[in-house]
Amino acid sequence: MIEKYDCYTSTQVLNEICNLLTRKYPTPFSEIKKYISDIINSSDLVSVNHEIMFTALDYHSKYSISYYDALMVVAALEANCKYLISEDMQDGLIIEKKLKIVNIYKHPELMTR
Repeated sequence: MIEKYDCYTSTQVLNEICNLLTRKYPTPFSEIKKYISDIINSSDLVSVNHEIMFTALDYHSKYSISYYDALMVVAALEANCKYLISEDMQDGLIIEKKLKIVNIYKHPELMTR
């Protein structure tokens, strides 16, 4: 049984995982489906919709982050998250005075959970 954490995952994150596992680290589809299912079962899911997409376009420019990162940021804000764990966004960046970006590589203690 997978433990459910107090966290959210956006469909954009799932898309990026699928892309990574099919292109950079070729993985059998059955394994990819299991990984995705495990993530969905251990967190709440935020679906990217047209409103998130339009706001992401604004944040892409406002915060100088990629459009795809902005999709994740807006999804996190929609879910009222306080933190967004990232591997490549600027550690400590505050978005809309509500969301703090935490770069996982600058905080390895977070990887033990």
